[in-house]
Amino acid sequence: MHALLAAFGVAALVAASPVLFEILRWVGAVYLAYLAINLIRSAIHPGHMSLAGTPDNALVRRGFLTSFLNPKGLMVYFAILPNFMTSGDGVALQVVVLSATFIALCGIIYSAVGFVVSSARYSITAVGTTMQYVAAPDE
Repeated sequence: MHALLAAFGVAALVAASPVLFEILRWVGAVYLAYLAINLIRSAIHPGHMSLAGTPDNALVRRGFLTSFLNPKGLMVYFAILPNFMTSGDGVALQVVVLSATFIALCGIIYSAVGFVVSSARYSITAVGTTMQYVAAPDE
């Protein structure tokens, strides 16, 4: 979504208006704080959080808002990305290429992190299970 906004010139508008950028940044920070508070509340009262009854469109809306209002995403597309672009013709193409590169690199990095964490989980689980049998008292 940020890439589309950048392609349509919203990045230039936000870059030209520090007040607008600060408003977007703080709205995103407040939303992330709201999500963090809800997460802490659910950790304090375990067993009260249920995703089974949540409609799919609510989950998609929450994911969209979390991504769209994330200050990190706004920083990349509205503050950093324009520094790598040249003025003149083909600005939309530059945004598409830079955005595709950024998205591809994020996908590679997140996939690698997910693979490492998943592998570590299975290793830890296997060690825990093995240790359970090794440390079991003789009957």
